[in-house]
Amino acid sequence: FIADKLIGLVAILLVVVFQPELRQALISLGRAKFLQRNVPIRRRVVKAVSDAVDFLSKSQFGAIIVIERSLGLDNLMRAGVSLDSQVDARMLQAIFWPNSPLHDLAVVIRGDRVAAANVQLPLAPAGVVPSRLGSRHRAGVGVTLESDCLVVVVSEETGNIRLASGGELSAPIPRDKFEAELAHRLSLPPEDPQAPPAP
Repeated sequence: FIADKLIGLVAILLVVVFQPELRQALISLGRAKFLQRNVPIRRRVVKAVSDAVDFLSKSQFGAIIVIERSLGLDNLMRAGVSLDSQVDARMLQAIFWPNSPLHDLAVVIRGDRVAAANVQLPLAPAGVVPSRLGSRHRAGVGVTLESDCLVVVVSEETGNIRLASGGELSAPIPRDKFEAELAHRLSLPPEDPQAPPAP
């Protein structure tokens, strides 16, 4: 009886002690699966997001776009507005248009679908993000502390575009380089100029 109870206790202790390592292993496993997804579909998502972000940056419309990878964000999306719509640049532009009903908070993309909008993200602890940047950037970094998602943040004040992942925020990314950087972060292979366009 004591041995059985002791084995159960040791198993629980191992899970608690090695929780960070287990989470990283799950992230790595999920990322491998993410990389196996249909490349033309992922390329289409990158194009749609890039076109939307280009418009939002030029217009200085603030935005947070979360691209889900292996670890699902269902708990966060429950409090948002479910959409389940194909990723489309015009739709993303409309969502973040000032004073639209859904422009606050974040959009979550799952695969090639806009899964939810108006999603509240956890804020990164004070000090993780430079104090000159606002809550939008803290939220973009905060969600990546517990997930392997990639987050696009567009500043309302400056129009600057940044990417957040792994608890870190990039430097501003020029508009003309953003699509290539997003494709690189999502591990898309270089585009073949002779390949047919994605459907």
